[in-house]
Amino acid sequence: MNEATTAIAPLRAAALVGAFDGSQLDGTVIAVNDQSGDVLAHDGALRDVLRVLAAHAASKLIPTIVYCLRSGARALQAPGGPTVSVPAGIGDRTPPTVAIDVLLEYCLRSPTPILLVLDWADHLLPADQLPTANGDTARIIEQLADVAANPAFRRGGHVVAVLSRGGSLGPQLTQLPGFSVLNLGLPGHAERRTAIEQMLNSPRRPLVLAPGFDAAAAARATGALRLYDISVMREHTSPEHPLTAEGVRERAQAVFERALQGIARVDTTRVVIGRDLVGLPQLRVLLEDHALDPEAPLRVGFYGPAGTGKSIGARAVATSLDAPLILPETLKEQWVGASERNAVRFLATLESLKPAVTLIDDQNDALTADRERSSHGDPNGISGSLTGLFLDRFGDPTGMAGVHLVIASNYARRIDPAMKSRIKCVPFLPPGLDDLAAQMEAAARSRSWDLEPGAALQALLEHPRRLTSRDAVTVLAEARTRALRARHPVIAGSDVVESLTDYNPGIDAAVERQTLEALEATTFTSHLPWMAARRLGEASTQPPTELHEFVHADGSLDRDRITERLNELEAQRAR
Repeated sequence: MNEATTAIAPLRAAALVGAFDGSQLDGTVIAVNDQSGDVLAHDGALRDVLRVLAAHAASKLIPTIVYCLRSGARALQAPGGPTVSVPAGIGDRTPPTVAIDVLLEYCLRSPTPILLVLDWADHLLPADQLPTANGDTARIIEQLADVAANPAFRRGGHVVAVLSRGGSLGPQLTQLPGFSVLNLGLPGHAERRTAIEQMLNSPRRPLVLAPGFDAAAAARATGALRLYDISVMREHTSPEHPLTAEGVRERAQAVFERALQGIARVDTTRVVIGRDLVGLPQLRVLLEDHALDPEAPLRVGFYGPAGTGKSIGARAVATSLDAPLILPETLKEQWVGASERNAVRFLATLESLKPAVTLIDDQNDALTADRERSSHGDPNGISGSLTGLFLDRFGDPTGMAGVHLVIASNYARRIDPAMKSRIKCVPFLPPGLDDLAAQMEAAARSRSWDLEPGAALQALLEHPRRLTSRDAVTVLAEARTRALRARHPVIAGSDVVESLTDYNPGIDAAVERQTLEALEATTFTSHLPWMAARRLGEASTQPPTELHEFVHADGSLDRDRITERLNELEAQRAR
C-alpha cells in the first residue's frame, strides 16, 4: 500500500484524474482537501471537484454514487455504461456509519466498477472531533481504513474518494496507509491561462479583454483569484466594458486582504522605473537580467544605509513583475510555537497567492537573522527556528515557485550566512549628485510640485553634500515650504540652496559601516552601482570619492580593505 502523499499538478484536474487512475491500480483511497471551493479546467469545461471525478469515471463507463450527510445518496450514471441505483436501506435518517457500510457492501457486490464519493467529508469528520475521534467519527475513519486495506476494492476496479469542501482533513485520516492526498489550492498559471482561453472562446458568454490585455497577461494578473472569480468577472464584461488589468487588481486586492488578515498586508503603491524611480542602475540591470528568464523566482537582498531606496526598490520590483507586494506584519510572538505557526500560515498564504513579491525588512529580521548571533538574545530559539523555516522554503532555487523574495536590511552582516548564500546581494548606496538631483525632480513630479528646471542639480553642485535618497526628498519638502513662505510660484534654486545649507544629517560611522557591509555582501561586481551604470551607458561610472580606497582601478572591490575597515569600526564600537 502507498503511504499518504500530497499531489499537486500544474492543472489541478490532472492531479485528480491521475489519482483516480492510480486508485484503480493499487486500491488507494483518494482524499481531497478542496478549501478554495473552486472550479477546475477539465476537458474544455469548468467543473467542480466532484464533476471532474464523475466525468472521468463516465469516460471509462464507470457510474458514480455520491453520499453526503445533508442530502443523502444519489447516483450519477455513465452514458453507455452499466446502470446503478441507490441501494435500499439508506434513508433521510440513516446514520452515516450505517449508510457508508451499505454503500461499501453494494460496491463489493457489484460486478462492474463504481466510483463512490463521500462528499462534504468535513461534515462527516468534524475537525474538532478528529484529535479525540470517538463514536461515529472513529467508526468512519475505521471504515475508510478498511477500504484502503481491502484488496477486493482493487480487484473490482472500484474507486473511493473523500472530498473535504471547507476544512482540511486531519492527519488522523490522511496519514493512514493507502491514502492519496490531494491539496487543491488556487489554480496555477498554466491552468488560469487554459481557463481564460476557454472563456474567451465561449459561445454562450465570452470573456472580453481590453486591448493589449491578452490571455497571457490576464493569466499573470489573476494569480490571487479562483477560476470561479474570473468566471464571475466574465459575466460583467462586454465590448463596451472589457476586463482590464486595473479591474483584476481591484478584485485581487479584496482577495488578498481577506486571505492575509492579521498576518500581512498588501502594499498597493505602484513604482514605475523612469517615472517614479530614477537612478539605481543596479536595480535596472537586475530586472533586465530577470526578464531573460521570467519564470525563475527572484531571490535578492537589498543592503545599504537607511534611505537609499531599498523599500521603493522592492515596490519597483513588484510593479515590474505585475505582482502584489506582500509585507508580513509582526510574526514573532513571545510564546514558543506561536511564531512558527504564524510563519507557516504566512508562507502557505503567500504560495496560494502567487505570483507575488514579499519584502522582509528589518522589522521582521527574525525571519532571516543570523542564527548564531540571534541565539545570544533569543533564549527560546524563536528567531533561529523562523530563519530555518524560511531557509527550508526559499533555500531551494525551485522552492516557492512564483513567489519572489526581497530581503532589505541596513546591516548585511545580520543576515544569516546560509540565507545570504542563496540570494543575489545587491548594494544600495548613497547616490551621487546627478542621481540626487534626478531623484528630487522625480519626487517633485510625483507630488505635482513645480520645481525650477535644473535648480536641484545647480544647488547640489554649489553646495555638495553626501545625502541619501530619503535626505533628498526631505530637503525638497523643506525647499517647498520656503517657496510657499516666500510666495514663489515655483521651488527656486535659492529655496533648495537654503534648505541644503540648513540641513545637517551627517554621515556618521553607522552609515559608513552599513555602506561597507553592503559592499562586502555584494554577490556580483556587475551589480555595483558604477559598474551597472557602465553597462547601461550612463554617466555615473565612477565610485563615490569616499569609497575610492575600497575600489580597485577596474571598478571591482578591494574586499580585504573593506573587511579591515569593518573590523576597525567593530572595535571602535566595542570600546
